[in-house]
Amino acid sequence: MASQFQVHIKISAGSYFSQDFYITNPDMTPMNITGAFFTAVISKHSNSFNAVKSTKDQPVYSYTTMNTKVSNGVGGVLNVSMTSEDTAKLKEGKYVYNVNVTDINGYTSPCVSGLVFVDRSFGSPHEHGVQDSDDIHVDDVFY
Repeated sequence: MASQFQVHIKISAGSYFSQDFYITNPDMTPMNITGAFFTAVISKHSNSFNAVKSTKDQPVYSYTTMNTKVSNGVGGVLNVSMTSEDTAKLKEGKYVYNVNVTDINGYTSPCVSGLVFVDRSFGSPHEHGVQDSDDIHVDDVFY
């Protein structure tokens, strides 16, 4: 389907995240993505394993799913988002993400990938379980 391209993104933990991607043909015209199915995941690194659930013969990868929505199929606009509750679970640091597309013929291929830089803003909402860099729950938030 589409050629894979890389875009680095920034997410503020505890805040709603939304990013539009414009999927194009090789000649840079918008690709018609109507009917295509997209999946997106974020992970600490590309081979993050769940150590509790993995076995030698059956690895289980550790990742967080991102929401995907085709905003404009004919215009090639894909939206990837995460709720503030989901971003609040991310620790500050560097991650990777990947978006795969399954076209109307059932063929799945990588579409967009890149680095994710997660920061925890000074005024992150307390109700989302804000943690400091040492993974200690912060009980008192000063405004």
